[in-house]
Amino acid sequence: MTSTLLFLFALLPLLFLFALLPGLWLIFSAVDFLSSIRSARLERGKAFIAEFEFPSGLRDRLQKRYPHLTEAQMDRVFEGFRLYMTFTVYHGQKLAMPSCVVDCVWHDFLLYSLEYKQFCDKAFGNFFHHTPFEPNTPHFFIRKSLEKVWLVSCQEENIDPIYPKRLPLLFALDAELAIADGFRHSLANDYYPLPKLGITPSGLCHQIQVLESETNPAERSCLVAQLALRICQSLQLKDYFGRYPKKDLEKLFDAIIRDDDLVVAVFGDSTLAEAKRGEMKHRKEEQEKLEASCGCSSSCG
Repeated sequence: MTSTLLFLFALLPLLFLFALLPGLWLIFSAVDFLSSIRSARLERGKAFIAEFEFPSGLRDRLQKRYPHLTEAQMDRVFEGFRLYMTFTVYHGQKLAMPSCVVDCVWHDFLLYSLEYKQFCDKAFGNFFHHTPFEPNTPHFFIRKSLEKVWLVSCQEENIDPIYPKRLPLLFALDAELAIADGFRHSLANDYYPLPKLGITPSGLCHQIQVLESETNPAERSCLVAQLALRICQSLQLKDYFGRYPKKDLEKLFDAIIRDDDLVVAVFGDSTLAEAKRGEMKHRKEEQEKLEASCGCSSSCG
């Protein structure tokens, strides 16, 4: 009797598992089904936006506002508007607008209320409100929104978001089309959020090697500005010096000081660079003393 009870108790977990399997299968099937429905809806929205014919009056209003634009340039603006709306389909309706001229097209489209509503219903499945950031909107919120649209724009156009060689369309249009009241974006921007640990010293050294091999003056100038920004961002992170080996940090400072343009862009001159190196050495020495002290205490204990 006792052995039979023990056997039954041993079987209980297995029986419980078998009882759960149909329910788990149903849950996973439902999740997969809903995911496939959502993917199909997103693809339909993207295809609809790509083929949609905007009201002809939008082009007329754009030409009236910016009479210097050619037909080809206006095509670029509408390409940017389609791109932004496509991003919205996939990434939600809280993306910052990096182009003034594209935003103007959106404002004008809102005036065609019936056509705009029909467009939203087909593209998004609901009405897409144009909600500008208020003056009291936290800077952090605006920043995160801009970071997101920068990242998805770079992904769409196969651009390195950390060291871009060119600006994505939405970030380039206003300057490219000489929009007087437009937004201006630089290749040396900080739209891409650094990892919490910063860019590693070895990663920065690799980029400095790329810089050293660059012979085109314009490309080199752009890369110097980008690298200087990334180096400064990393060095300013709390405990950056404490996170990485001393030899790696020494290599980074050597590489910076070796390039005259880069050392000026990062530190102002080599004297300040050496002062920063001295600060790094001091911090590492203090950290090593502390670690040695903790090791001694634990071993003594």
